[in-house]
Amino acid sequence: MKNLSDLTHADKDKLITDLYELVAELRLIIKDQAEEIERLKGQISKNSQNSSKPPSTDGLSKPDPKSLRTSSSKKSGGQPGHASHWVRLKVWGNSITVMPRLN
Repeated sequence: MKNLSDLTHADKDKLITDLYELVAELRLIIKDQAEEIERLKGQISKNSQNSSKPPSTDGLSKPDPKSLRTSSSKKSGGQPGHASHWVRLKVWGNSITVMPRLN
């Protein structure tokens, strides 16, 4: 860039005009980029829970499931005092045959 003291008054006026035009162009670019950023932020925040997107588009960061079931104080599996149901073995002669339950 030239030294400003070496420029004529007309050159300085042209430089100022050019700089104003450049600033206006840059403002438009910044405005367009800000709108694009907002649009992309809106896309990122959507998932299958809050839009019509299918669950397969959620990617690897899926939201935690929202179960309405509450935990019980009982352990999983058979509970004490519950009658058990077994498949009974029947012996017929020299062979053992597994008989299915009849319920």
